[in-house]
Amino acid sequence: MSAEYDAVANGLIMWLACTPGILWVCFQAVLFLRKSVKDGMKMGLTQTQIKRGIRGASIASVGPCVVILSSMLSLMVIVGGPLAWLRIDVIGGVGYEIMGATFAANAMGIAPGTEEMTVDYLCLASVVMTTGCLGWIIFAALFSDKMEKVNNFMAGGNKALIPIISAGCVLGCYSNLVVEQVAPLGDETVATLASAVSMIGLLLLSKTLKKRWIKDWALSIAMLLGMMLVIILP
Repeated sequence: MSAEYDAVANGLIMWLACTPGILWVCFQAVLFLRKSVKDGMKMGLTQTQIKRGIRGASIASVGPCVVILSSMLSLMVIVGGPLAWLRIDVIGGVGYEIMGATFAANAMGIAPGTEEMTVDYLCLASVVMTTGCLGWIIFAALFSDKMEKVNNFMAGGNKALIPIISAGCVLGCYSNLVVEQVAPLGDETVATLASAVSMIGLLLLSKTLKKRWIKDWALSIAMLLGMMLVIILP
């Protein structure tokens, strides 16, 4: 990264340009939280249940946040801090963002993260990363409120099957992500297996000791243990 590129990519103008998007994401988070609490009370959930759900979700987000922050460093080297901060907060997929930035570099015939990067590349990378994800954003905006009808259709009108189908979809999505990490064999395989074993052990420990906090922190701890094992092993 040249001094000129760094001055633009990490300059005040980029920070000011990216800040409104970050503030909008924060506003949405607060809005969704308030709406979820209000709807939860309408459904008959108690204050204790709602607080327990919020606490569990907050704790479970620690592990993924650590992974995202550690991965974001590589994206910052390519497009600078402000744009990396914005893209990760809006989408949250470091792999997708790096892929988009790499596609932009390949189109210009340059290597990302090198002195070859110019302000023109920064503009192109910004456009590619932004427009490349519009498909699923538009789909979510248009069809999120219609998913209940889709669930009923897939369940053939049997509401008892909806939770089973939903659980199967979640398992399928996460299984697909796991398979991508364990093959071919490498550090990712070690981290994945170590995290899986740690998760099972922590859940059993939580059940044996009857300590709910262990269950709440299990996901984050398992992910961190997997990462640490890969770092420790030669």
